[in-house]
Amino acid sequence: MKQLIDRVACLDVSRLVRPSTGETQDRTNIPFNPMLKPSTLTHRLFVGDLALIFYMSLVRLLLHLWVNANGGYGLFRDELYYLACTDHLSIGYVDQPPFSIYLLKIFTSLFGESLFAIRLVPALCGAATVFITGLMTIRLGGGKYAQLLAGVCSFSLITIGINSVYSMNTPDILFWTLTAYITLRIIQDENKKLWITLGVVLGLGLLNKIGVLFLCGIIIYTST
Repeated sequence: MKQLIDRVACLDVSRLVRPSTGETQDRTNIPFNPMLKPSTLTHRLFVGDLALIFYMSLVRLLLHLWVNANGGYGLFRDELYYLACTDHLSIGYVDQPPFSIYLLKIFTSLFGESLFAIRLVPALCGAATVFITGLMTIRLGGGKYAQLLAGVCSFSLITIGINSVYSMNTPDILFWTLTAYITLRIIQDENKKLWITLGVVLGLGLLNKIGVLFLCGIIIYTST
C-alpha cells in the first residue's frame, strides 16, 4: 500500500508525453477547481477536458430520474422504514447513524414524499460518484479512454442497483469515493489544508454509516 502511495505521489500530471508524437502535453489546468470563474468552469464541463465525465454523470442522473418519474418498482420496504424515522428525528437510531434520516427529511420537506422525491437523493449521489471517479482518473493522468473505462466501471449494475432506492448505502458510496479523491489530492499537491476537508468528509461519512471507520483506519495506517 505504501509503495502504491509513493508511486502516486511521484506522478507528475502537469506534463505528460503523448506516445504517438513524443510531444509534451501541458496538463496543469486539468484538476478540477470549484473556485474557477463560472464561464471557465462551464466551458470545461460542456466542451473542455471535463466534458466526457460530465456527460457520463449526466446520463447516469437522467437514467435514474426517468425511471423514477415513470414509477420505478414502487417503494422498497427499507424506504418505508426511513420515512418512518423522519417522523421521529433523533441524534441516533438502533439501525443506523442519523445523517441519512436528516438528509431524507430535508428532501421530503422540500419536495414531498413521492417516489420521485425520495429517490432524488440516490440519483444525485450516483451521478456525483461517476463524476468524482472521472476526476480521479484525470488526476492520475488518464486520457479519454481511461476516463470512459472508469466511468463505465462506476456505472456498473451493482451501483445502479444500490442507487435505485434510498438507503444509507447511497451516500456511503459517495463519501468513500470523495474520500479517495481528496486523499489523492493530498498526496499529489501536499496541501495540508485538505486534511481539514478530509476530516469533514470522514465525519459526515461516520454520521451516515459506521463502516467508514475501516476507511479511517486505512488512511491512518498508510499515512504513518
